[in-house]
Amino acid sequence: MHRTHASHKLYNGGMKLLIIVLGLLAVLLVAGLAWYAWQLWRGVWAKDTAHSQAAALRQRDARADQINSVRVLAKSMLDGDLNVTEGAIRLKVLLDHLYPDGSGEKHYPDLYALYNATEHMPRGRARAQQPPAEIRKLDEQREALEAQYRDAVLRQAREVRDAFSAQ
Repeated sequence: MHRTHASHKLYNGGMKLLIIVLGLLAVLLVAGLAWYAWQLWRGVWAKDTAHSQAAALRQRDARADQINSVRVLAKSMLDGDLNVTEGAIRLKVLLDHLYPDGSGEKHYPDLYALYNATEHMPRGRARAQQPPAEIRKLDEQREALEAQYRDAVLRQAREVRDAFSAQ
């Protein structure tokens, strides 16, 4: 009997030791997995930060390009190198990007008015496919609109150039 009691005591002690060792291994395993998850998360966070910074840089560069284009277009209009209607069309598109809240039209109403009055007119390939009589009719309409808006649009082109020269 004495022997059985001693082996039972030894068995219980061995089990306790085994449980402690397994518990420590489990803690170490969880700690290792937590450390690995932390490293993965840091990598994702770093990549996300880099992507965000790159996107912000691309957005800043795009805005700088748009501002430069606005300056060049306005100057070309003022120098007479760009047709008033074509300039209004191009400026309006860029101003829509620079004033995403839609306030560009409030700042430059005549430029937008000329755009709106001519936006239905075909351009490029669509214009080239029109019969000559239709092209003459459209040109007459455009020229009448340019005459009506020229002074105001050129004044606003100067305002656009000046406003975006400061940026």
